[in-house]
Amino acid sequence: MKRIGIPILTIAIVAALLIPAAAQQLTLEEFLANPHIWNLTGQECNDLEICFTGICPCCIQDFFIFWPGGALPPAEIIPTPTGVCVRWYNPDDPIPPDEAVHGGLSLTPDCPPPTSFQVTLTYDGKPIAEIPTPWQSWILGEDGEIIDVLRYTPGTRDREPLLIEWQYGVLPEKAPLDVMMPELMDSYLEEVGGEWRESRSLILYPNTDLHLPIRVSPKDRAAIVSFTAARPSDPRTILSHSFHQLVFGWSDPLD
Repeated sequence: MKRIGIPILTIAIVAALLIPAAAQQLTLEEFLANPHIWNLTGQECNDLEICFTGICPCCIQDFFIFWPGGALPPAEIIPTPTGVCVRWYNPDDPIPPDEAVHGGLSLTPDCPPPTSFQVTLTYDGKPIAEIPTPWQSWILGEDGEIIDVLRYTPGTRDREPLLIEWQYGVLPEKAPLDVMMPELMDSYLEEVGGEWRESRSLILYPNTDLHLPIRVSPKDRAAIVSFTAARPSDPRTILSHSFHQLVFGWSDPLD
């Protein structure tokens, strides 16, 4: 029987083609979060307070505020026994009923996911209303897989679920804090060549995580999640509208 000789180089090339290429890994560079809330208390409020459990003041590297009267009150970073609060206090220009206020934060990449999150409107330091506002964190996978982990951690008295209208998009660059607002985000995405990709309606129960997959590609540098929160019994009344952004890079796992 005649034997067929196959060059060793050919065997090596074929074997290399049969071995799957190592997937690129995502690396976290920055995390930005902007809750946009409405004053539905029926009275004036002059303080917006955002509190986290499980992180320290060193996790907060930047912040942004939109106040309905146009003033820009300074942010106060307040350590607590269990975490940190960010407070914007503007006694001379209160938030009228039915107006919106918007706070933005940027967290460092090595900041752990907060274990709870509350947004409160007050008047001269007296709490008027806790605003139902979910929080979310990210799980990074390989080859363009990101899991968005959505969580609602209300106070002790609130046990009602939320109706969430959720969508995600991708961007070729980081979106700054001051464009992550309902009136600006759509036009900014169009301007930089980003796009919204998927939307869902979800029921989010207190202290229960929802895992929502997101796909990105090596040409993307940021993923943005937008979600509104309402009560299932009153879906037309939007209580909060949040924008969360993950800025990421790509690395070779062999590096």
